[in-house]
Amino acid sequence: MSDNQQQPWYLDLKPKSDPPAKKSPKPDFKSSLMLMLIGLAAVLVFSMPIIISSVNYLQQKHFVENGVPVDAVILSIRSESHSGMIRKHGSSHSSRLYYADVEYTYNGTTYKPGEYKVTNKEHVLDTITLYIDPQHPEDCRTQPSKGEYIWGNIFFIPPILLGLFLAGGGLYYMLKAKKRKDDSLH
Repeated sequence: MSDNQQQPWYLDLKPKSDPPAKKSPKPDFKSSLMLMLIGLAAVLVFSMPIIISSVNYLQQKHFVENGVPVDAVILSIRSESHSGMIRKHGSSHSSRLYYADVEYTYNGTTYKPGEYKVTNKEHVLDTITLYIDPQHPEDCRTQPSKGEYIWGNIFFIPPILLGLFLAGGGLYYMLKAKKRKDDSLH
């Protein structure tokens, strides 16, 4: 370039320096406490169904272990359709549950205790095994299902883990806020 020619304007531009990064606000004690309490509340709320179903499962298992097995005859079967979650393509998932009216005889007396959940493989006049209390033969139960117990509770585990994560994070930031406060006093 000659001395009398002017440079293009874009050659005069100098890179701008980046503005200083803003520091994120440090969590204070109250917000950290709130985070911890929300996490603990989530753990408590989502643990209750697991605790209740565990107690029910263990009671039923204890009843069956101490009960007397009897063969019950299926008198009738009814089914119920239950709609589930909507899938990606707009169709909903539905499942069927089957309930059987049964009767059994114990010590010469016939009992009709009501409906019991069965699979779709059982038919009218098939027999299923029920467990009765010999002191109260009208009280009978089916064998508890481990699969139903596990799958019924597995969906509560992720929210419990999230609650534990929130509670742990809240506790961590509470301790940091307390340490900052103590350090500022000295």
